[in-house]
Amino acid sequence: MVQLARDVSGEINQNVEEISEEIIRLARSGRFHEAEQKHAFLLDHYPFSLAVIVSTAEIIEEQKSLKIDHEHLAIWDELYSRLSIEERNRLFYSTGSITVPAGKMIIRQGISNPRLLFVERGRVTLFHTKDTRRVMLGQLSGGNIIGEESFFNHSNPTLSVGSATEVRLRYLDKSKTLEWGEKQPGLREKLADYCLQRCRSAELLQHKKIEKRAFQRIKAEGKARVYPLGEGGARTGEYIRGSLIDISRNGVSFDIHSSRAENALELLGKNIDIEMDVTGAEITGPLKSSGTIVKVGALFHNDYSIHVRLHSMFSGEELRMHVQPYRNRV
Repeated sequence: MVQLARDVSGEINQNVEEISEEIIRLARSGRFHEAEQKHAFLLDHYPFSLAVIVSTAEIIEEQKSLKIDHEHLAIWDELYSRLSIEERNRLFYSTGSITVPAGKMIIRQGISNPRLLFVERGRVTLFHTKDTRRVMLGQLSGGNIIGEESFFNHSNPTLSVGSATEVRLRYLDKSKTLEWGEKQPGLREKLADYCLQRCRSAELLQHKKIEKRAFQRIKAEGKARVYPLGEGGARTGEYIRGSLIDISRNGVSFDIHSSRAENALELLGKNIDIEMDVTGAEITGPLKSSGTIVKVGALFHNDYSIHVRLHSMFSGEELRMHVQPYRNRV
């Protein structure tokens, strides 16, 4: 039973009573967005009615839990078991549902895809196109997630996905995660962790030995200093420190630590100068180049992988002199 607020004279505040009853009615009828708007109004205008604020919030979450699609929960039990009740409700009610007929393209390689897709029924086919050659990577069915590459990594997809049969999907728009804000600050990270561990797209790419760079990547250790460039091509300020991951003739990747995700994501599309001190280099002095940041990937614990497409290629001789112990393989 909702406890009603009383003013200093002890009289029941009728406005609070009416608002709380409206919140309960909306929640029980499944109109959760409206119920939450009313609850926000209650919080803003009657902040001292704490008992009513707490009890109506609990009723909203309780009704959300009762009305979740239980078949959906069963399919994604491993994901939802990691979440609190509030996080579970927030994730589910942030998604929409769609059925795609057989023979339709769902994700196109190289074209922005702002959605994370949960396959609930049916089969999808994954394939990668390089030049004019199309390579089938495999098929996925209910219980698999697709679209995680561009959803979390802030880059365009490196594979295409089509519906092999009629497919029932739930989808999460990237913009919805921005609304989670302070209420569920850890939800996006938990979802990303699950996808990094369970999503199979990268595994299928690796199994088929699909190399997304035109040249072989060479593992490298060492430090990177990255200087963002302004519109005129001049360095804009202090450099960013990173740790090298790999180098190829036309690309570099390294990781950085950033306590704020937005700072890392702002690097996407930036032109940069980069200086690399590679561990074990045959000659002294940094390996220097310039390029454009084409991908920012979320790792764990506020770490991010940064992928750079170089404006001019390294020569084989440059890599032989700077990158060891792999110099003889270039």
